[in-house]
Amino acid sequence: MYRHMGELGVPTSPQSYLGVDLFFVLSGAVIANAYEGRLASGMSLGVFLARRIARLYPMILVGLVLGVLNGVVGDGAGTTHLWIAAAVALIVLPNNPLLSLGNLNGPAWSLSYELAANAVYGAGIYRLSSQIMSMLAAACGCLLVVAALYKGHLDTGYSLKSVPFGLARVGFSFFAGVLLFRLHKSGALRLAPVLQGRWAVLAAIALIAAALLATPPEPLKAPLALVSVFFVFPAVVVLGMECELSKPAVQACRTLGEISYPLYLIHAPLAALVGSLMNRHGASEYLLPAAIAFGPIMVGMSLLLERQFDAPIRRALSNWLTHRLGKRSSEPSGGQLVAKEAGSP
Repeated sequence: MYRHMGELGVPTSPQSYLGVDLFFVLSGAVIANAYEGRLASGMSLGVFLARRIARLYPMILVGLVLGVLNGVVGDGAGTTHLWIAAAVALIVLPNNPLLSLGNLNGPAWSLSYELAANAVYGAGIYRLSSQIMSMLAAACGCLLVVAALYKGHLDTGYSLKSVPFGLARVGFSFFAGVLLFRLHKSGALRLAPVLQGRWAVLAAIALIAAALLATPPEPLKAPLALVSVFFVFPAVVVLGMECELSKPAVQACRTLGEISYPLYLIHAPLAALVGSLMNRHGASEYLLPAAIAFGPIMVGMSLLLERQFDAPIRRALSNWLTHRLGKRSSEPSGGQLVAKEAGSP
């Protein structure tokens, strides 16, 4: 969220873009937890993708509406071909620099890769052995090394010309998440007693902070990004899967999970809208207090959207799918995975 608050005067941490890679590895673990057993038991690709679209699209539409609103009344008022840009955003394509359409909701580009990874996984990747999937992840990892050497960082994939590198980002991390879930399910992962409970939470927070808030010198940006993607974020997911938390802590994590996806899709267009309107109307001296208030307000709005809009619509769509397709609509609890299906960056 704070990465995309430049309109409110909030500086950007140079490594914070790596939150996308954390999202991808988390997503692989959560999707495997929710669907690998059901796909193996006969769930069709069509049903799987219908459920994924039902999970993702309601809030995508909300973010798109906010992006259009910013395009009409905010600094995006001059966005070229606004409605074409809205149509492009509707199908969650990465930004296309050839069309110069503008960008209505910047962070949403990563969802195109999320849906692509889901489609490939549901189409048959889930049947692959862990050894073959490890080789696929390793191949994607090699391409990430090439990207890091070529660009000097891994902040790539959001434009048409960088799609191969975007596919490598989601390929490595999503497959890594699936593999970590399989290891978790087999009992092969074990945390030391010192890394249980609150210490696991503190360790995860420390690792994420070290990865996303680092300000390394230029020569170290690419190596540290690779270390984060290859080691730090998988370690964070292992901590989340393997630690035992108290019931109040689990409930707190579930609530944070509820907040995360709506927050992901509403914060950027709203930050741009608020910042542009304040600057336009001579209130720039109030940007700092606005930025301080923005975070808690977004958290409250996100929880409200989840419980009053997104969750009810998902239930309705799930019931409709159950009626139309005759499949079970119940979702697994997720065991120790406290993130919801299709958690966010």
